[in-house]
Amino acid sequence: MKVTEGQNGKKQSGGGWPMQLLSVACLSIAAKMEETHVPVLLDLQILDPKYVFEPRTIRRMELLILTVLTWRMRPVTPFDFLPYLAASVLPVDSAAILSRATNLIISSLRVVDFLRFRPSTIALAAVLCASVKIAAPSASDNAVCFSYFSEWSNKDVVGECRQLMEEYLIDACPSEPPPSHSPVGTLSAAACVSCNVQKSSAGVVKAEPPPLKRRRLVDGECG
Repeated sequence: MKVTEGQNGKKQSGGGWPMQLLSVACLSIAAKMEETHVPVLLDLQILDPKYVFEPRTIRRMELLILTVLTWRMRPVTPFDFLPYLAASVLPVDSAAILSRATNLIISSLRVVDFLRFRPSTIALAAVLCASVKIAAPSASDNAVCFSYFSEWSNKDVVGECRQLMEEYLIDACPSEPPPSHSPVGTLSAAACVSCNVQKSSAGVVKAEPPPLKRRRLVDGECG
């Protein structure tokens, strides 16, 4: 409905080919977000449509919808920085380190504590954690790695993110998340949602029954 509004805020006509084009474009966007195999655009217009649109026309309407809704069509993620790290920083055996760093980044998506870090920080922390497990770099190697990102990444913040990864993704959380298509997998995946939850639950001690209840139990046994 918001897309059909004109620049002056008044709603345009809801009939004819504009609404049909809008419907096909919205359906195409939804399919791209939800389906692993996106149907052909012509297949989205098989229910005896009055108008049949070309793919380029539908794509233009998709861009218009995303622009009006202010959706980010190309958000920056930690994976955008991994090729740069591989080309500039990592040693010769970078394939194993990148694979390990990729798993760490995917695992960090299940922990809400990582939402406060920038994508570049998460990428650099994941590479440092992965290199420790595989290549065991020296302090000088880490310093060189930090120097590439000193302009737009704080060393202390990267160290904090790296510490969280080592504590909760390497030591506590499983390396591969369980499948979430079953109730067991869903509950297991939720176990790593918050690092604070894991910390607090570890210190919980089962409380003893109150003295009054214990006394009543003894009296009942004597009777």
